[in-house]
Amino acid sequence: MSKDDQYMIGAKNILRGVMVTKGVSFIRLSELLSADGVDEAPRSIAAKVNRGKFTFAYFLRCMSVLGMDGGFFLIPTSEEMLAMEGTGLTTRPQERLKKLETSKKSSSGHKPMKLVSGSRSKEEDATTE
Repeated sequence: MSKDDQYMIGAKNILRGVMVTKGVSFIRLSELLSADGVDEAPRSIAAKVNRGKFTFAYFLRCMSVLGMDGGFFLIPTSEEMLAMEGTGLTTRPQERLKKLETSKKSSSGHKPMKLVSGSRSKEEDATTE
């Protein structure tokens, strides 16, 4: 399996994981994308996502219409991407998140960044301005 294949699996699993978490079907994703200017049949979207062959721009657009803009995600390691294949797992192990939070706190002397997914709340927007 090539490195590209590993990253395609990772992208596919991240997108499908967000869809499952948010309870969004391919039909609903098609509707959301259509409202954003991309007219594509649900079957076509399903085929593209299940193959894992889509552009990064398409991935970002899907994340945006799924309400994931304004947040960030951690890119899985190659080992994690291989472990995800066939399991449907899309989350990073908790010990790696703890390491990230600890290293940010100790290296900067500042409060660690809160790991978020999805859009920021109005309260968070108000505190960052």
